[in-house]
Amino acid sequence: MLYFNKPVRFEFDRKKSRLNWERHGIDFEDAQALWAEFHIVLPAKSVPGEERYALVARLDGDCWMAVFTMRGEVVRLITCHRADGRLEREYEDQNQKKDDS
Repeated sequence: MLYFNKPVRFEFDRKKSRLNWERHGIDFEDAQALWAEFHIVLPAKSVPGEERYALVARLDGDCWMAVFTMRGEVVRLITCHRADGRLEREYEDQNQKKDDS
């Protein structure tokens, strides 16, 4: 499992970031703030030769899922959109466990 507890470097395609904002209401600049919040990281559907992950966190009251891959120490953002109900529940369960411990 991946955890991010130190500053993270990001890279992304600016055109994809603009398209992501048009489709999902968040660009990759803003999505970087998800890493600074309490988050969970889950495996995501990968493509051949590239392992992908899904980071789920809250930002401005909404629950988001950012799909990314690691390029060495750098996070390469692929997409970001609102998390579905299942992921939001999983996030809330993990957040509650954190608060209970």
